[in-house]
Amino acid sequence: MNRKILYIVSVTLVLFSGCLKEQEDLFSEPAAIRLNNAIGSIDSVLTHAKNGWVMQYFADSSSAGYTMLLRFEPNGKVTVAAKNMLVGGQYAESVSMFDVIGDNGPVITFNTYNEILHRFSDPSNPAGIGLGGDYEFVVYSYADTLIRSKGKKTGTEILLMPLNEQENWNDYLDSIIGMKKILFSAGSPDLRLVVDGVKTDYLFTNGSSMMFTVGKLQTDLTYDCPFILTHSGFRLYNAEPFSKKGAKNFVLNGDKSALVSAEDPTVKLLGPDDLALYISETSVNWVLDESLMSEDVKILCTQIIQSVESKYNGVSDVYLAVRKLDKEGVFSLLLGFTYNRKIIEAELYFDYSLIDKNVLGLSIRGDGNSAGIALSKSISGYMDFATLLSSSFQLSTDVLVCPKNITFTKQNNSGTWFVSTRE
Repeated sequence: MNRKILYIVSVTLVLFSGCLKEQEDLFSEPAAIRLNNAIGSIDSVLTHAKNGWVMQYFADSSSAGYTMLLRFEPNGKVTVAAKNMLVGGQYAESVSMFDVIGDNGPVITFNTYNEILHRFSDPSNPAGIGLGGDYEFVVYSYADTLIRSKGKKTGTEILLMPLNEQENWNDYLDSIIGMKKILFSAGSPDLRLVVDGVKTDYLFTNGSSMMFTVGKLQTDLTYDCPFILTHSGFRLYNAEPFSKKGAKNFVLNGDKSALVSAEDPTVKLLGPDDLALYISETSVNWVLDESLMSEDVKILCTQIIQSVESKYNGVSDVYLAVRKLDKEGVFSLLLGFTYNRKIIEAELYFDYSLIDKNVLGLSIRGDGNSAGIALSKSISGYMDFATLLSSSFQLSTDVLVCPKNITFTKQNNSGTWFVSTRE
């Protein structure tokens, strides 16, 4: 019995000494040396990215995200660039100093004033311009392809990703602005969360503010969801909780029909199912693009514009648009222009019907507002255009997830078509 106990104790001591050796190997260097090594490695990674880094910055966990570009130099200089409302909407650069220091872990610090980055943390800025942000970031993961850090004060996650060596900085920032125009211009539709091909009750709205309001249909439940635009879509600050699949990064797919989760492609955000229903539920102007229309439409459009310019000396900003009038419950053919510093909006009214998916029927009523009735008699081509519009149209778009331009094509094989832009 004593030999058995001795054997067990001996085995335990051997195992314990093995664990001790593993721990000694794991922490074979003092903490100070490990920290210094990490500081040197992070500095090397930062400065070796030839075209710099894309920084996805959130001032705090409840604010919109901003993109900045940064180039770190071995001499301690850093160039920061941005193109957003904080810098007046124009491309701007600012040079300052940076360092990688030790402070309960490796920290990237911007230790002299940078006119772009410090807008988020400078208490002298006006309220609402990025107050409460950080200029020091604790690094908790780093590699040549991604650096993960957190704001030292706020704890918000800040990502750094190397920029492609061939990418022009201004062009890259323009691509992000372009993505905002595609997805979140005025009148953008709600986005419906779809999981495994099944529509959920969750709608993502107000994307133009860079802060989604997520609402559940037939309830008062709302949820604020900040995000940052990327050149291919957007990244939510936190993974949305509704799909239970950790969806966070959404990318515009090839045919622009959906925003697809990079984490799980079965999670998508979709725009309107039916363009006819969508256009009947918006009250924005769908302005005709004079460069994109069939010849018969172009002839009438040119005739109308020339007639307006002839009748009203000094007129400007003449345009034609189709729009839904909620109060009257009708569509209108809008002829708008500016004359003597006054905005004139003449309208001729149409009853409408949703004939089929993506098919809108318009039927001229013979009435309109006072300006519309008057100009239908005095502006050459205006009533002719209204008559042409009294028909059924197949609607199509090149960005289904967020229709900005809708093509109206007459269904009677007449070859009549025009493109309208949401404004």
